[in-house]
Amino acid sequence: MRELPLGTSDFALLRQNACFYADKTKLLYDLVKPARTCFLTRPRRFGKTLVLSALEHILHGHRELFKGLWIDGSDYDWTPSPVVKLSLASLNASSYLDMEARLWKYLCEIGEKEDVDLSRSIEPRRAFSSLISCLYAKYGRKVAVLVDDYDAPITQNLREPELAEAVRQYLFDFFFRVLVSDMPRRDSSS
Repeated sequence: MRELPLGTSDFALLRQNACFYADKTKLLYDLVKPARTCFLTRPRRFGKTLVLSALEHILHGHRELFKGLWIDGSDYDWTPSPVVKLSLASLNASSYLDMEARLWKYLCEIGEKEDVDLSRSIEPRRAFSSLISCLYAKYGRKVAVLVDDYDAPITQNLREPELAEAVRQYLFDFFFRVLVSDMPRRDSSS
């Protein structure tokens, strides 16, 4: 009998340790195959981080981790795609400006791992756009943006409603640039 992966949110670790995994790769394939914007919500402690970890490995082309799972036998081409994975839980900040500074530093760290210099983009929204543009140019493929704990900076500040609202609006503006570029366009004649 396989071990249950209680508390494990790293897909590679789960597979390397031969833990039980309910094969959800058909659903993940359905998410990545049409290359569109998706927003997944589920209750706390319901496996969102594990799903994002599996998606990240699929998008990076780590086929060896998926041997014996549905997606391994599918027509998925396994060509690696650039991925920007953000976990906003680590942005625990005491002020709006502190959160913005931590977000900029976080993006710069991601850029550094990809040999993308974001030091000239001192504002996080510009750094984020620049990172996506540079990764697209570098790899010649659409960039997948995976965001975990998107609500953490808001929920961490619920005792301060004005700050929570300012953080919510900031995050909306921050991610809007990415979402708008992938939204289907309406036909102006209708």
